[in-house]
Amino acid sequence: MIVKSKDIKIMMNKIQLNGRVFSLLLLAFIISLYGSWMVNAQLGYGYSWLYEFYDTEQHISRYAPQNKYRSGFEETTVAVHKEVFQKIVESVHADGAGLGSIYYEYKDQSVPLLHEAERIHLQDVANLINSIHYIAWLCMGIFIIAFIIEARHQNKSKDRASTLGILAVFSVLLILIAGVFLMFGAKAIFYHLHEILTFYFLRL
Repeated sequence: MIVKSKDIKIMMNKIQLNGRVFSLLLLAFIISLYGSWMVNAQLGYGYSWLYEFYDTEQHISRYAPQNKYRSGFEETTVAVHKEVFQKIVESVHADGAGLGSIYYEYKDQSVPLLHEAERIHLQDVANLINSIHYIAWLCMGIFIIAFIIEARHQNKSKDRASTLGILAVFSVLLILIAGVFLMFGAKAIFYHLHEILTFYFLRL
């Protein structure tokens, strides 16, 4: 069977088209994840609603007395727990502003909730969130430009993306990701990514 150069060209054009459409879908997925995360952040990540579900008060009662840097947090109320968590959420989404000004009352004294190492870590989280904002806006810009270009291309060409081709690319990508997780484990991958973000990306 002889494959004609014309057939190869058509096949390559089809592969490129499927790749472009898949890239648009991937960008749209990333943007939607970012959008849903920002909405969730505005709702305090559901901490107030999930407080009882995760037995938060019991965990605080058990582990707060073991904190060698702070005393008495286990004696604070549920309302205080929710309030200080909300302040942490607001701070990490405001470039870390206010992290050193989160207090709780214990024996008529205002006790800072976070010690230095915790503030440094949460400042790193705030820096990471800032970087994610930039990346999300970059993805939005690329998506808009790519969408306009692709729309113009579609108007000039009769070729259309293949659903089967896009699914094939997605399936291969999913298999590769699943394989990495099966080989190394989700916990190891999480810690490794955390180290990369903390020691490299955040220090740039």
